[in-house]
Amino acid sequence: MGCRRCGGGLAGEPFVSNVAEGVVLANELSPGLIVLEGSGAALPPVGSDAGLLVAGAHQPIENVAGYLGTYRLLMSDAVVLTMAEEPLATVEKVRSMTAAVRQIKPSVEVVPVVFRPRPLEEVRDRRVAFFTTAPAEQGGGCSRGWRIDGAVRSSMFLAIWLIARHWRPISPIQECLGWR
Repeated sequence: MGCRRCGGGLAGEPFVSNVAEGVVLANELSPGLIVLEGSGAALPPVGSDAGLLVAGAHQPIENVAGYLGTYRLLMSDAVVLTMAEEPLATVEKVRSMTAAVRQIKPSVEVVPVVFRPRPLEEVRDRRVAFFTTAPAEQGGGCSRGWRIDGAVRSSMFLAIWLIARHWRPISPIQECLGWR
């Protein structure tokens, strides 16, 4: 179920949101789990049973453990540190980020992760194109072990071009109000 929210104030409250209405509809479906995603400065404007903070280990530590990151940490039950490998973040950087997080909230679970794309089905002997916005230094994900007989081609730039080509230039307020 998709919902919209626009603008994240200092405490993460969106300027415009239909998330509360979406949660009411989602609850009517009796799901076992509802995932409420906020991004950037915006937090979902509804209560939840648990909170998970997802942050990139590659960014400056003060972005996660300082400024308003402290508020987000205090609201979270666990922290997932993405991009937790070189060349984006050294082992020492991940350790320092984890230590800074635990200075603010000692009991929080911190889980460093990396994302490795993998095919959902067998691709051997098939021609495969893999489009990603992953940084070039990450090899587009393909340099990590599923290049099969030279059949996999990867393009960061084509993925970015496809996004740009199909992106409709409308303002965030227009999007929130449903104007197209």
